[in-house]
Amino acid sequence: MKPLRSSQSVLFIIDMIEGFVNEGPLSDSTIAHIVPNIRRMIEKFVLLEYPIIAINDAHHDHSREFVAFPPHCLAHSSESKMLNDLHHPHIQVMNKNSVNAFMSPMFQAWFKDAPIYERYIISGCVSDICILHFALSLNSYFHEHDIETQVIVMSDGIETFHHDTHDRQTYHETALKLMSQVGILTLESESL
Repeated sequence: MKPLRSSQSVLFIIDMIEGFVNEGPLSDSTIAHIVPNIRRMIEKFVLLEYPIIAINDAHHDHSREFVAFPPHCLAHSSESKMLNDLHHPHIQVMNKNSVNAFMSPMFQAWFKDAPIYERYIISGCVSDICILHFALSLNSYFHEHDIETQVIVMSDGIETFHHDTHDRQTYHETALKLMSQVGILTLESESL
């Protein structure tokens, strides 16, 4: 169990990379509408000197995830690069090879030594896959260990894609509902 506590918040930015917004088989340019809200949160956290962590897809050529999704966001490709509008030297960048950032070895190494923050704020894409998996896993960890903290999803800082077989609004709203049912707060960035 983690003994150290911090009155600070930590901001997570999940998969706000080229391969989900501007290029590649899983990109949807409409996701870009959340960038200004995330940018404002970055600026706020930089001023407060609170930690900001970006966790991005960076797959190897034979990633197991490609059984479920077409090859995308290969490590060292342009698809795995963070969006230019969100770059800041204060951001710690980590990579992941699955839809769940909580399982990333880089995240686990950081999490093991990090204090318990007062609030864990999650932003990025996509609502019903990577955001949902990370938020549920993080929240479940705190439930399992009876740790008092808040897991918060920025309702105006997350988004999903639209496709013929994947209605954006339906999947986005379902993800918000599933997270809310287990005690994850959904708040707009202005209230954070």
